[in-house]
Amino acid sequence: DDIQLTIKDGKEVSLQRIINYDAKVAKCQREDFIRQWAVDRIDAVCKVLVNSNDEIVGYGCGRLLSIVGYPQFGPIYCDSNDGFKLLFHILHSCFNDEINEQNLISLRIPTTKTTTVQQILHNVADFELKEQLTPQFTQQIPDHDIDKIYCVSDVTMFI
Repeated sequence: DDIQLTIKDGKEVSLQRIINYDAKVAKCQREDFIRQWAVDRIDAVCKVLVNSNDEIVGYGCGRLLSIVGYPQFGPIYCDSNDGFKLLFHILHSCFNDEINEQNLISLRIPTTKTTTVQQILHNVADFELKEQLTPQFTQQIPDHDIDKIYCVSDVTMFI
């Protein structure tokens, strides 16, 4: 299709618009999470993907894991595989020095997207899969749009 996608910095887009897009994926309003993790966090980057109508069609965050010296990307939510690829590459470019030194990126990919992400990045990255991670939910998995979830946040993001 001929839809043009553009990457913007999280600070270039209103917080409410990012919250609204996130709510389409997470099925709830997470204003504090978006503000404190995606937009206002000083040790992280947030990139927003918009289409030619300036509608948000994805966003992704990355931060340096200071204890190991390489970045972690997540959450990355997106409407399309092409959008995910763009977000991945722009997040990658934000950590060139660290990636060149360590040659590692941590991604928390839902099992439903593992094969898709491996196919999208097959000439870009090698994967070391660590499966059977404990879900971070209590009594039940919350409702969400799994088709748009390419990477989730790790619990250590709050440290």
